[in-house]
Amino acid sequence: MSTEEFIFPANAPSTRASHLADVVRRVSGLPTDKAYTVSIKAETRSLRQNRAWHAVVVRTIADHARDHFGEDHGYDVWHEYLRDRFLPATEHAIGRSTVQMRASTAKLSRAEFNELIERVQAWAAESLSLQVPDPDPEWRATKTEGAPHEH
Repeated sequence: MSTEEFIFPANAPSTRASHLADVVRRVSGLPTDKAYTVSIKAETRSLRQNRAWHAVVVRTIADHARDHFGEDHGYDVWHEYLRDRFLPATEHAIGRSTVQMRASTAKLSRAEFNELIERVQAWAAESLSLQVPDPDPEWRATKTEGAPHEH
């Protein structure tokens, strides 16, 4: 089964209308002898957000913990710790067993990812007396507006 994906950019009403028209045209042209599923979901975190998470948020905390507390656990351990602390696993029953599904930052929407960064910044300020800088100077402005689509 082939899959088609259509991106509706944030804050671009003029192009959204043409994108929507394209979707309607393609769906209208599908054979009627098959069933189809159409899904609408928020875009997942951008590559820019992911780079900021790793290079700014996690790196700042890992370096601070090493320099100020002697906790040289390394970057990967801090990444896992922050992910597990702020994106708790969900538990699923399979027969008589249970499985812990670990959360993935890659599956967060852009808004959810921004919320994650803000929660980690607040925790670092309170727990580590560390001000984790915003990922970039424009981050606060673009986080609510929606950044351009990145692949």
